[in-house]
Amino acid sequence: MEINEVNIPCQQKYGERFDLIPIGDIHYGNWQCDTEYFENLIDWIKHQKNILVLGMGDYCECITPTDKRFDMDSTTEYRPAEQYHYIYKQFKKIQDKIIGIHIGHHGDTLRLHAFDNYDLKLANDLGVKYLDWHAFNILNFNYKTTRNITSRFVVYSCHGNGGGSTTGAKVNKVEELAKFYDADIYLMGHLHKCLTTTDNQISLINGLRGNRLTTRKRIFAVTGTMLRYPIEGKSGYEARKGYRPMKPGVVKIKLYPRIRERRTGIEGKDMHISE
Repeated sequence: MEINEVNIPCQQKYGERFDLIPIGDIHYGNWQCDTEYFENLIDWIKHQKNILVLGMGDYCECITPTDKRFDMDSTTEYRPAEQYHYIYKQFKKIQDKIIGIHIGHHGDTLRLHAFDNYDLKLANDLGVKYLDWHAFNILNFNYKTTRNITSRFVVYSCHGNGGGSTTGAKVNKVEELAKFYDADIYLMGHLHKCLTTTDNQISLINGLRGNRLTTRKRIFAVTGTMLRYPIEGKSGYEARKGYRPMKPGVVKIKLYPRIRERRTGIEGKDMHISE
């Protein structure tokens, strides 16, 4: 497991917003990868301020002719090196906004059988932290004041596995992470769908006024895909398996750092999520 601590300077105490956008399950090389959507997303991110990007794995299809899953009709580019080159070229445009890169199952196939870890190479070439399968991402928003105040969000992220055919099963998969990992935000890829939910956790804190109840908001998200299915006039693996339709998309987490109130000990930070 990786610990990824990121320090972000803040210009003011209140009102400044940062957006966290997880991007994964691109599957470039698969004919169902919507490259137009992906490239437009990258271009939009490039021109925005206060954006943080987290790579969620499965950037390339990485299914070669020696793989039993290989199907010439399902690919536009089956050479992993060429797939990697495309992904690197796109991520290079937003290199300064990427805080970490996860591995995914498709990239791991090459790691196991061809001894090439393209996800690790992507992280190294971009100069960002390689997050392996799962990580705590500690986002420290630092205010330059006489007390050097920090507002912190903890993000647990993983590529994920398994799932289920129903929406509820997918949501349950990411919500279960809170049983084992303590965080503000939980992100899981792999499931090829944008799903979001929130809940509140009640706990006690001790401030200058003694013990007080505090409500901690938590966000859960399945982080989407760049695949589009069905596409008119063509069918593939998803049709044979009877999978549900999917469309490209990402989730956006809006972060509002706030300093901790001295009298109560309650941190005023807030966060919201949308597709």
